Parts: sequence; C-alpha cells; structure tokens
Amino acid sequence: PTSVDSDASREWLESLISNYDYASAKLVDLEGNSILHIGQSNSFSYDSLSLAITQGSPIFTNVHREQNNVNLHSDLIIPLTSNAMIADSQPFGALILDVNMDTYLFKSIQLWPTPSKTSESLLVRKEDDNVLFLNQLRHTPSPGLNIRMSITNSDLPAALALRGLEGVIQGKDYRGTDVLAIASKVPNSPWYMICKTDIDEIEIPLQHVIIPILFGTFFMIVATAAGFGFLWNHRARVWLKREVKNQEKRFKIEKMLHLEQERFQVNFEKAIIGMTIASSENSWLEVNHYLLELLDYAWDDFKFKSLEDLTHPD
Repeated sequence: PTSVDSDASREWLESLISNYDYASAKLVDLEGNSILHIGQSNSFSYDSLSLAITQGSPIFTNVHREQNNVNLHSDLIIPLTSNAMIADSQPFGALILDVNMDTYLFKSIQLWPTPSKTSESLLVRKEDDNVLFLNQLRHTPSPGLNIRMSITNSDLPAALALRGLEGVIQGKDYRGTDVLAIASKVPNSPWYMICKTDIDEIEIPLQHVIIPILFGTFFMIVATAAGFGFLWNHRARVWLKREVKNQEKRFKIEKMLHLEQERFQVNFEKAIIGMTIASSENSWLEVNHYLLELLDYAWDDFKFKSLEDLTHPD
C-alpha cells in the first residue's frame, strides 16, 4: 500500500478502537501476516481466520486469554474483498477486532437485581468431556477459563445443562454446595447460562419470591448475552454496507479518472502540434507521434535527448 493508503488505514483503525473500545484492530493477509496493527499485541486463531475467509462472512472466536494477561478476549474476524459490490469477490485479507469480554459482557453477568450473599450467574461451554467456566466465579479467586469439571457430574447444574437439561435444576455447584439453579442455552452460541442461589439462602417462606427473581435475572442476562452477539453482528453488517458504499464511490471516481485519462491520451496522440510530457527532473515521460515525425526521431533516441539538444542554438 502507498503511504496515503497506510495513513488512511491507520486513522480508520484508530477510530474503531477509540469509538468502540476494542483492545486492538489489525489488518492481515490471507496467511495471517500482519499488514497494519493498532493497539495491544494479541494473538489470534489462524483456523478461525481460515473459516471466516472460506465462509466469506464475519465470525466470533471462542473466548480466550492471552499469555500474562488477566483479561478474557474474543476476536471478531471480518473478511475483506477488493470489490464489495461483487457477491463472489474473493477476500484478500481480513480485519480482526479484539473484544475485551470483561468490559463488554462479563461485567453485566455479575449483576444481580437484589442483594444476595450467594447468588451468581455463570457462562459455561463444553470442552472435550468437561464443563469449562468462562467468566470469573463469585466464590473462588480463580479467573475465568481456569476451572473445568467433568460433564458426567450428575449433581452439577452446568454439566446437566450441557447434557440437555434446561429449566429449574436443584443440585450442587462447583463448591459442592446445594443450590437452586436455572439453566438455558444462549441462542446462536455454544454457551449455556446458569443462574443459581444457595439453598440455605432460600428460606421456605421466600421461595415464591426467590424463584421469580432467579427467572427474571436469568432471562435478563440471557437477553444481554444474546444482545451482545446481535450487536456485534449488526456492527459487522453496518461496516460491510458502509464498505460497499465506499467501494461504489471509489469505483465511480476511478471510472471517471480512467475516462479522463483515455480522453487526454487520445487528444495527446491525435494533436496536430508537437507535445511532450516531462518530469520535474527534466526527463521525457511521453511524446506524441507528431513531434517525433517533425523532428525525425524514434522514441528510443528521443528520450535520451535534452531540451538543449532539440532547440536551435539561436
């Protein structure tokens, strides 16, 4: 890319980070080699890049943690094409936006509508034969993605959810404590949401209050998680539409410039006067046929002549 293209791309990536709080934004080629990178130096999955390129549509990667970084991340990978107006235009690279999940989603998950000593919400997914806890757990200092438990655990609500049981579940949580939980799959994702409260906190006279609160909290957070995915997919679609419009404008401008260039070239070649185009260093760039015939030179000879060679001494 030219320096002008590079400056414009850098300004664009910086505006994405500034306006949407991405941890980083980078442009890569089809092999994953960095073309331009703004923000934190985080890695990304080449398999996810290949999938996005093959599908020709934006994708979110699994939640992951960078080495020596406590924050959890997910990458939004958007394929880039040279001409967005053509449906089957092949991608030449991708835009990778690094989303800080602690900022965008997990902070909302920790909210609870009423004071509670034990209630919490969990996001989990299946990893091999284990339940992987994605977010920070309330009752342990271990950060997200660090705790795994067997999916065959018949008492663990998260394991039961991943095995297909949804709704109200009574069981034992990751501490081995008796809990009442509500579990459901987050739409359009491999995640499951678990909202739970210790049984000891749920006194019998208050069950008619606690259970509705569990349901209300659960659906509020599921809506937040689903809205998160919709928001980012919407942003990706808006970005692609804007790129299509920009491509259309660039195409029109390039077409006009091409027509003007052709018109100039025809007038230059057909002119009935001698015409030349010289560089700032006084070297010849072009000369029309009329001047070559007038001076009886071939272009291969003419281009080595100076202005003094071609003018009369007087």
